[in-house]
Amino acid sequence: MALGHEAVGIVVEVGNGVGDISVGDHVVLTFVPSCGICAECNSGSPTFCSGVAVANGEGRTLSGGSRLHDGGTDIHHQLGVSAFSQYAVVDRGSTVVIDDDIPMEVGAMLGCGVLTGVGSRSSDSTPARVR
Repeated sequence: MALGHEAVGIVVEVGNGVGDISVGDHVVLTFVPSCGICAECNSGSPTFCSGVAVANGEGRTLSGGSRLHDGGTDIHHQLGVSAFSQYAVVDRGSTVVIDDDIPMEVGAMLGCGVLTGVGSRSSDSTPARVR
């Protein structure tokens, strides 16, 4: 498994079918993307996406499989990000575009630290669901 679930960076390449992110965009990588089609996503709880739970448990990206390989062997993704490297290959759902003027050091905190703190409470101040 390639580790690393908190990251910020600059897009150097975009895959086929991705039209809303461009080379040069600044992005935060998130370990809690949402599929947009499961019951949790459709009920307004995308942070509890069942597709992400399965993908993360299997060490793959949300769109399926691994984007990392060593010869003919797939390398598992840590939470779909695997950012402990100079470059990371991630699913579109794991990227959030941020303004270019946000310092990278600040953006890096958004991928896990802030996400965890804010996600620990729901918007109406009731305890978050725990699975």
